Amino acid sequence: MISGKKRRIEKAALFLVSEKIREEIKRKNPGYTETNEKISVIAQTLTGVRLLYGIFFAGMCVICGFSLMQGIMMLISPFVVYVWYGIMLRSGRFPAIAMLCARAYSIITGGAALLSLGVWLPFPLLFALTAAAYLEFAEAVFCIYLLFDREAVQTIRLNRKISRLSAGCVVYSAPSQTDISRGKNPDEKQEKSEEEKGS
Repeated sequence: MISGKKRRIEKAALFLVSEKIREEIKRKNPGYTETNEKISVIAQTLTGVRLLYGIFFAGMCVICGFSLMQGIMMLISPFVVYVWYGIMLRSGRFPAIAMLCARAYSIITGGAALLSLGVWLPFPLLFALTAAAYLEFAEAVFCIYLLFDREAVQTIRLNRKISRLSAGCVVYSAPSQTDISRGKNPDEKQEKSEEEKGS
């Protein structure tokens, strides 16, 4: 019972500290909030477009008699991609590189198949494959933007720092109730050292 209460106190203290550090990061980086909102809106927009495409493709599978399994997979894919976007915006370069490679491979193979079979394909399927190519190209451009835009890279780095603090994945010593009431932050030294390493 005591250990459970202590754990709740530590979680509450960690939440207070991480919120304080989040506000401090926003104060020290004036463009962080705007850039974070911008990349989040782009990710949500691409996910919404993919969801609409999945609904269209699933309906086309039902009407034209194509494989229903492909339609189901296309309906599931927006949720998988949305989770992957969340990882991309908080986990650095590797997820973006992995998605960029996957999109490049899909564009090349899909484009080659479309060029070789485009004349023989029914118009709905031809339209679906062309729309998929445009969508994957847009997702690839978004990955390139996240990898090479300086503000986006900085925002993702700050998101990663906040996520580590919020998840308790950093070395953390819970402050006392007096420190919490006074607003003291025991991670200030650690935050300064991380900023010095990042610079």
